Amino acid sequence: MFTGLVRGVGTVERVIPGAQRRTFVIAYALSEGDRSLGASVAISGVCLTVVASTARDFTVEAAFETLAVTTLGDLRPGSRVHLEPALRLGDALGGHLVAGHVDGLARVRSRVARGDALECGSTCRASWPATSRSRAACVSTASASPSTRSTPAGSRSA
Repeated sequence: MFTGLVRGVGTVERVIPGAQRRTFVIAYALSEGDRSLGASVAISGVCLTVVASTARDFTVEAAFETLAVTTLGDLRPGSRVHLEPALRLGDALGGHLVAGHVDGLARVRSRVARGDALECGSTCRASWPATSRSRAACVSTASASPSTRSTPAGSRSA
């Protein structure tokens, strides 16, 4: 589980293609506990598992479906990614509870700048709960303006 609050920004150092996956080496000094083998880290909102690490970088893998339905398929060496280590029991939440798992795709149908925020309207399957289907507010920062593609949890707009 994650809070959805970005804890750091890493840089994709290498992308290693595979038959059904890509391996990403990300330059960022995670704490030893956060980079242990098998640890979960949200990479731009998508939960991935650490498969190797050093004091200066860590390695994760993304399978074909994850690459197809998230923005991770667009990553190249030099790409910057938002990072959040998984919550531990007793950690302060300070945000929301977010799984980091992609449940489906939505089509962005509207984007309205509202001060420092961007209101995004989306269309998705009727089977999703109504609270998930109507709108998402995306906070704008210096690196994310209303002209930036803003889809929740690293999901692509379909």
